[in-house]
Amino acid sequence: MPICLTSLSDNTGAESGSNKLWSMTYPLSIFLERLCLLSAILGMEIDVSHIAGSENILADDLSRWDQIGQPPHNFQPCDRIRIPLPELWNIRRTPTLVPQNASIPWTLPSLKSCFRFLEFSSLYIWGSIGELNSQIVYLGV
Repeated sequence: MPICLTSLSDNTGAESGSNKLWSMTYPLSIFLERLCLLSAILGMEIDVSHIAGSENILADDLSRWDQIGQPPHNFQPCDRIRIPLPELWNIRRTPTLVPQNASIPWTLPSLKSCFRFLEFSSLYIWGSIGELNSQIVYLGV
């Protein structure tokens, strides 16, 4: 299922870099490269649109929040999700749900059915190249 992460920014440079996932400016280029990898691995599309600075009230108020009192605009502290930089930087290939008590309304496919699909895909994709035997051994099915 494709995921589109939409957001607004009053910074045209951040908007442009996020949408292109490319920059020549260091260290921004390193961050955007990592964001591009994360996007590709997760099958996620990033869509950043422009908002005028004078209309970006929610983001401005949240960035100025002292984190002592209640968050502005009826935001709840329990809805805040903190992701440590090492966790964001070191991309994991195992899916997790955030927050931890979240659930999905369908049953996940079994690992065995996934391998059957991969075996079929491998036969179809690599069968004409002559690597059929190595693909079946690799999948272990």
